[in-house]
Amino acid sequence: MGSLFEELEAREAAARVRVEELEAEVAELSGRLELAREGLEPGGCR
Repeated sequence: MGSLFEELEAREAAARVRVEELEAEVAELSGRLELAREGLEPGGCR
């Protein structure tokens, strides 16, 4: 069984990985949103 400190370090590392995953998802969704907005502009749909 690991120490409390080791457990906290492991949780922090997992949280950092999750943050990176969420940041990547936000970037992808932002790109999709921008494309959708461009399609709504006059002359955006061709």
